Amino acid sequence: MSYDLMVFDQTVAPRSRAPFLKWYRTQMQTTIGTGGHGPKDATGNLRAFYDEMRRSYPPMNGSDAYDFQAAESYAKLNLIVRLIADLRFRNLELLVGMSENLTGTLKRLGGFD
Repeated sequence: MSYDLMVFDQTVAPRSRAPFLKWYRTQMQTTIGTGGHGPKDATGNLRAFYDEMRRSYPPMNGSDAYDFQAAESYAKLNLIVRLIADLRFRNLELLVGMSENLTGTLKRLGGFD
């Protein structure tokens, strides 16, 4: 289920009923076939409101829609990077352990001071 909302700058819209309804109809007619007025068309306060609102309620379509494929790809890439980092760390621990063992062996044999 979804809802279409109209949010407008109250300093731009008329305050009394009849002029407001006329203004509203004009706004709606200018959006037919264009997909509506978008965030790029908004005034500063409306743009700030939109940016704040979409943090909690991301759009499901349009240019600002959440990109599920990109997020999934990012999550997979992040997992791979973490696995590689973990393997490098484990290999480093292994190399340090081997180095310590080799150093100890050479010291016992008298070939390393």
